[in-house]
Amino acid sequence: MNKKAFSLPMEQLIGIIILVIFLAIIFGAFFRPEKGWLNYIASKAESFARFVPGRDQILHPEDLQLPSGIQSAYNSLSEKMNALSISTKTQCWGNYTVIPELNEVKIFIKNTTDGLSIYAVNKEGQKLEPTIIPGFKPCIIAGKIQDTVVASAFRQYYILPATHSQSLLSYMYKEVNSIEINEPLWGTSSDINADGTKYNLDYSLLYKHDSTHICLIPNFNWGSTTCIAAMQGLEDFCFKNKIIQNKINNQC
Repeated sequence: MNKKAFSLPMEQLIGIIILVIFLAIIFGAFFRPEKGWLNYIASKAESFARFVPGRDQILHPEDLQLPSGIQSAYNSLSEKMNALSISTKTQCWGNYTVIPELNEVKIFIKNTTDGLSIYAVNKEGQKLEPTIIPGFKPCIIAGKIQDTVVASAFRQYYILPATHSQSLLSYMYKEVNSIEINEPLWGTSSDINADGTKYNLDYSLLYKHDSTHICLIPNFNWGSTTCIAAMQGLEDFCFKNKIIQNKINNQC
């Protein structure tokens, strides 16, 4: 039996050819990597997205200038932390410029896989390129480790006479993952939020405990006439009378 070859009517064949050409045009217009309409729309969306409040833009220092007083304090803090990290000394202290009222600017100090990271975010949500200090982690002289009040162990080791017990060393600083320096809780300077707990920070003193930890030292004001310690950190008297610096007696 003879088989007829498969064939389409000319009208259907022309319709299929037109459909293929139409789909090719649509595909090229919308999906070409460099010139497609979807790529064009995506690129425009990206260009406008930078104006959305809170977008996490990372900018180089020359592209993001903070208010002058804040910029100076931020530079001082990051530079001093870096200087402490490269110093061969440990169990030593250093000063940075007092951080003024931040007016919606936030400074972050974080523990990352690359090391200690410090950066600022302005009120528009733009992020200054982080300064990374390899091999270091942030810490505070406040809070608690197990049943030990950290600042009390610090005070006992450095400030009380003849109590340099080596057993205190692992309890006199508290490692944290994140420190946010923002608006003051009370006092004249900036408040910090360390892993979700707020502390006061009126004094610009850093403490380098060992070859991997740099700490902020929170303070509180109970009107004491001696240097005392609590969960909140060290009392103002310890700072105003330079007891910490004199007792550690080792500037980085």
